[in-house]
Amino acid sequence: MEIRVAIVDDSKEDREQVIKCFSTIHIPNIHFQLDEFDDVSFTMNTAQYDLYLLDLDMPSITGLELAKRINETNPAARVIFISYREDLVFNTFAVESLYFVRKEFLKDDLLKALTKFANYFIKSNQVFIFDNGKNQEEIFYKDIYYFEVYKNDMYIVTKQNKYIIRKTMKKIIEEINDDSFVKIHMSFLVNLSNVNSIKDGVMILKNSVELKISRRKIKEISEAFVQYLLRRG
Repeated sequence: MEIRVAIVDDSKEDREQVIKCFSTIHIPNIHFQLDEFDDVSFTMNTAQYDLYLLDLDMPSITGLELAKRINETNPAARVIFISYREDLVFNTFAVESLYFVRKEFLKDDLLKALTKFANYFIKSNQVFIFDNGKNQEEIFYKDIYYFEVYKNDMYIVTKQNKYIIRKTMKKIIEEINDDSFVKIHMSFLVNLSNVNSIKDGVMILKNSVELKISRRKIKEISEAFVQYLLRRG
């Protein structure tokens, strides 16, 4: 599986050190395709990447400003900040980032950050395969909002579509086998990656749909959502 990486740093020497570290890091079934930029050349680049490694303190534009742009234009991508400036780590909480790599501990921190990203990337590219009655279809796990049992049918609900399949909830849970999917009610299996919030026993999804959580499961599901957010970083 190939992961496209953009390394952005105004220091050529620091970029070379990052690339050197990549050459020593081996993650099974993952190949990193690297492109490097200084802060000026990156702002003129239109290509999109899976992962961005951004220096925080650059003369023409800060890593935080770049991260905000990336989150707007390429929300599926992830950002890792790299800096000598540990005093800036709390500033990074203002944008969605995966990790803060200290340049003083580049190799160790980068390995941890890339391992975390690789796990995320593999999960986000998993697919659910089902028979629609005519042929087989695939849906990325990340695109599934929830499964719903209604009468004798199982509905798969995504942002764009709703599919009907003939499977039991038990069978779906066995096939998905992913703790990002939680059963909030006897009729609903929800993908936590597409949940915005939980309030007063109601799960609010990214498409604004509201699903009521079974009363006896409210505490369990709320804790599962918090743990999911912590894992995601």
